[in-house]
Amino acid sequence: MTLLSGAAKEFYFGKQRKLPWLKLKFINLFGKSVGRLLPATAHDYLKMQKRAYETAASAARVRPGAVVGDIVAASDWKLHNEYPDYESFILKFVPKDASWIALEYGCGPGRNIENWTKRFKRIDGVDISSRNLENARIFLSSILAPEKQPKLFLTSGQGVGDAPRDAYDFAFSVICLQHICVHSVRFSILKDLFATLKPGGRLAFQMAFSAGELANTVPYGTDFVSAGVTNGMCDVRVESATQIEADLKAIGFTNLETMVRSVPQEMSGVFKQWIFVNAQKPAGTGLVSKVNSNR
Repeated sequence: MTLLSGAAKEFYFGKQRKLPWLKLKFINLFGKSVGRLLPATAHDYLKMQKRAYETAASAARVRPGAVVGDIVAASDWKLHNEYPDYESFILKFVPKDASWIALEYGCGPGRNIENWTKRFKRIDGVDISSRNLENARIFLSSILAPEKQPKLFLTSGQGVGDAPRDAYDFAFSVICLQHICVHSVRFSILKDLFATLKPGGRLAFQMAFSAGELANTVPYGTDFVSAGVTNGMCDVRVESATQIEADLKAIGFTNLETMVRSVPQEMSGVFKQWIFVNAQKPAGTGLVSKVNSNR
């Protein structure tokens, strides 16, 4: 096998693949113009999401220790990795001794797994895209120690796949749930995350917040299965913290905390505010839920 020269490597890995970009543009154009006119179910919505994320994940150039041209996790990894509100609110209750095992829902190519690896014993990941999971495996293979290599689980989009129950100290999701504009799907995901936590385990996540209308979003309780598009093209907005609190209480979470924060414009051109959420699975709550999700 001929090895690439330094210049050739820079050329190859320094550019996104163009065909996925064009394919994704077509998917979005078709979905927004034609897809919304067709009858749809939650299953159809998840098929659309999977197709979109598989396509987006194939745009990046990935090798051990490097992801170039990612359009899934964030356009600017450095900006997000250094954003202090993640530390203040997502990791608020995480101990400093790296004793916890965590699960990320919507892990993408592994940005948060790599960025927060020092805070945890291990971080596992769940994603709807098999290409995202493969990208994460490749990217993290040369960065993390063997004992920190994540277990990665494929999901149908409304659960945690084969991730174990009662196994995690902490579950989290960042820049993911706000892209799911079907309330019943999000509720199913939160139920499964509850089931994966150990008794006393904690959940933290972030979503878009707006008390009024916001472009390319639907209200929190909407099941917009005919959206046709996702990931910024049709998202969901939280209009009141009580909406999230009601869902979490119905599932069984306690010790709920929410915080609305302004989002720097360079991080989000659409969402001016995010809501950060923390909750806890009660101690003594074992494998209660035989959660019947379509993983």
